[in-house]
Amino acid sequence: NLAGEVSHTLINRGDCLVDKDAGPATDRIDVEISLLPDMPFTLKHLCPVKVYLGARRIAARLAILDKAASGNRLQPGANSLAQLVLESPVATYHGERFVIRDHAEDSLLGGGRVLNPYGSRSRARRAQRLDYLRALQCSAFEQTLTELTRTQDIVNIDQLEHACNLPLGQLREQIGSPCTTFSAHDKNWLTGEARYLMLAPS
Repeated sequence: NLAGEVSHTLINRGDCLVDKDAGPATDRIDVEISLLPDMPFTLKHLCPVKVYLGARRIAARLAILDKAASGNRLQPGANSLAQLVLESPVATYHGERFVIRDHAEDSLLGGGRVLNPYGSRSRARRAQRLDYLRALQCSAFEQTLTELTRTQDIVNIDQLEHACNLPLGQLREQIGSPCTTFSAHDKNWLTGEARYLMLAPS
């Protein structure tokens, strides 16, 4: 039911119609994952899986992020922070649910929730990165903001709004003490008031 110069040959199953100001498609998504207790085998770091996200089925590799808690393998029934390295980019957002099966699609392995659609390729600052994802696990967004300003130096608030599928500027209007926002290098940032006052020029 799309009008205009759109051909059905350009549209594939699982494609999304998005606002022109929506965040970009991504091929690395940080997630919280829960595996079924009767899963028939363990999952090793970077094992191939199939991900069912929205109406899309896509091949991916499962990277374990919290290796201090999980090691290089996830056992049946495990809960973990992970990154899905996707075969091709998708449009997704914080909170969207997904299901995973093994690569051959013989077994249902478990499911989870998208935390950060814009997963980093870098392994640097792993502890701070895990703190960022744990903040995104909070059920109340006010608590998420509090945890982000407690554990992160600064947060790209434009990217956070895209990740949460919010109109640009909406989140900034809701932020109050002890958080503050500022603009620099054509981007908008979030930090704690105490840190801002310490870093801002007098």
